[in-house]
Amino acid sequence: MMAALLACGSAGLTERPPYVPTGDSGVEGDTDSGSMPETGMVSGLAQFQLVQIACPDCLGYTSSLQVNAQAAFHRATSKSWIDWLPAEGSCLENPAPAPAASDYLDAGEWLSYRSGSVSVQLRQADGLYSAAGLDESDFIRNAAWVLDTEGGADLPDFDVENAFYTPESISDLEPYDMLYTSTRTAFAARVDRARADFTWSPFGGTDSFAVVLDIYHPDSGAFLGEVFCLEADNGSLRVPSGYLSGYPRDALLVIGMYRYVAGGFVRPDDGSTVETLVNFGVIGTGVLTN
Repeated sequence: MMAALLACGSAGLTERPPYVPTGDSGVEGDTDSGSMPETGMVSGLAQFQLVQIACPDCLGYTSSLQVNAQAAFHRATSKSWIDWLPAEGSCLENPAPAPAASDYLDAGEWLSYRSGSVSVQLRQADGLYSAAGLDESDFIRNAAWVLDTEGGADLPDFDVENAFYTPESISDLEPYDMLYTSTRTAFAARVDRARADFTWSPFGGTDSFAVVLDIYHPDSGAFLGEVFCLEADNGSLRVPSGYLSGYPRDALLVIGMYRYVAGGFVRPDDGSTVETLVNFGVIGTGVLTN
């Protein structure tokens, strides 16, 4: 399950899982820990994500929509779950995220993400929390969420108001033809190596925005590399040509465009920080051209 939180490895064209970017937008959750001073140490990760897939049959998915909720708690560490990310306005080739910890704490059999009348319950398995069977109605846009734990052998019960918020969805993006939904029309979007431009709307919020290009050989379908670009939510991003010049003409692209928010809340029992990552995104297809 932690691979779903930090998926960023190479795989075949029909096997590669959706890459869901994570990062620090500077938006933080409720850090009111009462009398408990903040330590600055990291002791967990909570993630909530919705990804729409334009052509699931093209990419080996069974559904055009994936909604996931995940969480983990661990002993406090100076490591971060998101320190591998490039700065806004820059790109990174073949990023290699790694978990901040591998031994997880028991906070009970369940925890929940709640917003208004919607409650998403996450069940524990081997210290990791996840929710199954979620659909689009479970991911409310533009909403603040409460994180509530049952309490277990390692952590007491606690709840945190405004632990994170869900970002606004994407109503328009270019190249629009990356969203063609059939195998016959897939890979229609043409991405010019010299002018690899991507736009989206609405824009102008405090979120970050990422464009992720997974690149595959035009004949064999072998995975060749990934380019991850991060930008402020200003409505446009151009991938610098130097990141794409080494790939062959007509290389196949799996294109991810994501709006997301990162932050954190202070755990009220010990003052450490649980990092939060929330994102809304779409995955489509294209081809690399001169």
